[in-house]
Amino acid sequence: MFQNSNSSKMAGKMAIKQAAEHLILSNGATTTLEVKSLLRQQGYQANQSDVSMWMDRLSQELDWECSFNGRNRNYRYRLEMDYGLNEDMPTFSLN
Repeated sequence: MFQNSNSSKMAGKMAIKQAAEHLILSNGATTTLEVKSLLRQQGYQANQSDVSMWMDRLSQELDWECSFNGRNRNYRYRLEMDYGLNEDMPTFSLN
């Protein structure tokens, strides 16, 4: 049986990762609903349960920060800043 040229392709791990990273870079964070919407705009067949499952796995694999506000899970890159002084690093002063 031939596939219709208008049929959409299933969104897999890589498509979900690319959509999520695009949204995180554009907006600072994203939700599964935003990822699903972007994928559908790009012609993918994406349902909420699959996107949620992959987003959970990706956040663990890639060490994304995930928070839950009672309604949505928000994903963002984890910011790690070490403000400790390093002996090998030169210091500067404006004084």
